[in-house]
Amino acid sequence: MRHTAASLWIAAGVDINTIASWLGHSSTKLTLDTYGHLMGTDADRAAIERVNRAFTSHPRPTLGQGIDLGGSL
Repeated sequence: MRHTAASLWIAAGVDINTIASWLGHSSTKLTLDTYGHLMGTDADRAAIERVNRAFTSHPRPTLGQGIDLGGSL
């Protein structure tokens, strides 16, 4: 559960010092050595942001809007 919590905090953008404190680590180096691979690179973050923008700029249809799936039932 600690790994899941740390992973979610990193994904949410919580700073590493805070995460280290919450986990009770003696240093941020221990936290980075353990969870640093989850932080990604600037390129990763930019790509994820582009994908998120694409999803939010094209709202998904809701039920009852008559989605055409190209066939008849």
